[in-house]
Amino acid sequence: MCVTRRLLFGCHLCSNISKRQIEIHHPLFVHFKEEELGLIDPLTRIYTFVASHTSSGNLSSIKEDFEVLPYSNRTHALEAVLQSLVFVGLPKVLNACATLQQANLLPRKEDLLVESEIGCQLGDVMSSLDVSKLSENDKFQVRGHDIFSKVYSSAAEKLSTRIRAFHPDLETWVMDFGYGRILSRPLLSLYQRELCAIAALAGQSVAPQLVSHLRGALQVGASKEQVHSVLKQTHLLFSAKAQEEVDAVWTTFERSRAAL
Repeated sequence: MCVTRRLLFGCHLCSNISKRQIEIHHPLFVHFKEEELGLIDPLTRIYTFVASHTSSGNLSSIKEDFEVLPYSNRTHALEAVLQSLVFVGLPKVLNACATLQQANLLPRKEDLLVESEIGCQLGDVMSSLDVSKLSENDKFQVRGHDIFSKVYSSAAEKLSTRIRAFHPDLETWVMDFGYGRILSRPLLSLYQRELCAIAALAGQSVAPQLVSHLRGALQVGASKEQVHSVLKQTHLLFSAKAQEEVDAVWTTFERSRAAL
């Protein structure tokens, strides 16, 4: 059985898609109640599936995720794979990409988002800064700190100080590579990237990092219901045990928020 979602895209979260009606079929949609499925637009929902399947190493399901997407959205889905480098490491990302390549599901080279071609897009970041005096690496550091601050808000400085205390290079890598080069890339919004981060972390028994990105998703515009919805799909993408773990994390997270 398969659930079909007919959509008219044009909302602010789907601004990269021209207004048109398409049908999206995904076998996992049948496990969601209509009101639950409607909390997150179906494309973003599938991107979270991609992130989870990259994390779990479920390569046949990654193929299925890409097969149901219109070609024009495979580049966006590939971003969900690539950003998983930050959360699950290089081997799983390489395996996911190899699977997609073998199945002829990767976007064409001319459609890929390539860092060497787009450079570091600072946009409105530190507009008072004379960016002409910055090296490309410095620009990524600036961009990384900006994205990091948006995700962690008032906790950003404390968290970066803590990471620096582990090892100074680790903080540099987090800011330059993790946030400056990967999580700041175009195509996916920061809202979508944070939901994908939650989806990737949900099955890994890494509660501290999961909680950080629960807060981050809320900080960049996701609703409590949307964040919880991504967590509630964990049993479909990982295991019943993983679902129990994230349910416990969510309960504790909600209590801590209520106490503020």
